[in-house]
Amino acid sequence: ERWRETVSAEAVSHLRREGWCVIDGFLSGPRGGRRSGADDAGPAEAGSPVKDGESRDRDWASSLRDEIAWLSSVGLLTPNRTHFANHAGERYLFSKPHVFEADMHDPDVRRRVPLLKRFFEDTKRFLPDAFARAEEEAERKHRTRGMTTTEGACEESGEASISENDEASERVFPFPRVTNLARGDDSRVVKLQHNKGNGGCFPSHYDNPGGASQRLLTCILYLNCDWKKGDGGELCLTPFLKRTVKVKPLHDRLCAFYSDRVLHRVEPSFVDRFCLTVWLDGEPGFVNTPEDVTLRLPKSVLQNPDAVAEHLRVSATQRSLSRAVYREVYEESLMKCMKDAPGCEEMLASHEAAVAAVARNAPLAALVEALRERKAFAEMGGEEEV
Repeated sequence: ERWRETVSAEAVSHLRREGWCVIDGFLSGPRGGRRSGADDAGPAEAGSPVKDGESRDRDWASSLRDEIAWLSSVGLLTPNRTHFANHAGERYLFSKPHVFEADMHDPDVRRRVPLLKRFFEDTKRFLPDAFARAEEEAERKHRTRGMTTTEGACEESGEASISENDEASERVFPFPRVTNLARGDDSRVVKLQHNKGNGGCFPSHYDNPGGASQRLLTCILYLNCDWKKGDGGELCLTPFLKRTVKVKPLHDRLCAFYSDRVLHRVEPSFVDRFCLTVWLDGEPGFVNTPEDVTLRLPKSVLQNPDAVAEHLRVSATQRSLSRAVYREVYEESLMKCMKDAPGCEEMLASHEAAVAAVARNAPLAALVEALRERKAFAEMGGEEEV
């Protein structure tokens, strides 16, 4: 029941329409105050920053932040490391400066932080269940509105009206269903993160770049009690050919977005910044299907630029064109993150090679230039701040 209220039908409706949503008061609830979970986490084990009974006097989000800060202070968070393969297939392991993390699948970490352990266990089923219940409610509300609208105009109600409303629902909610989130211990990853400031950030990327990854939904919970404008560390979401959305990393705020369909980056942080990220997998066969990884645009779609833009906005195939369409965004964010750090030259060379490969394909290059015009039009509206 913990997240039934906070993961609302309205939030999931926005997720299914736009590819992302923001939920404030994720742990404290929509009306504020501490929600269940802290009190019943049980006594802390030796070596933990939270003493027995202390959680009753703190909100759960602040207590989670304290546990991450403690792990960082005793050296149990390690530098963020990214596996990287260049255009020649050579593989590297590079670290992002000033960013440290820990994986909650690590039993040595888990045993020291009882509240984070409880959160980790809850994400195995309760979090995907909350999204699924909210989605069912959102679709039910939409069907009800649609049936009410057509009831007087349609002589034959029942199955025909329901079928029509199901088709309308797919048009209204074009992003993948979250009822297809997987459950189980291996169906999610939870990582803790401490950005120590000094400009620590992340370049533009997708959390699911393709291949064997089954990530469907990214959920980032921010734990920054005193964040203010100018501190940096905002999450910048770039839905394909839409305005960039700059999300403030406010305390107890959850941002959810599709791992394989929303390009994003993190702006440089100039103060300590804490968060935890939950990656939820899709059910087997639901993510990175052949339709998701192979760019095929029907002629009927190619003849309509608006249809092309909308098709790519909600399709994971956008990943094959993203670097070419957003070439400057990738390069600028990469320089912000990795300038003068090991790996910067290799990552820039790989990015340039990917852009050049698209340019050598004349039909794709022409499509990219048309899409870049739409990108420029979207950017005229400036960034949306939430």
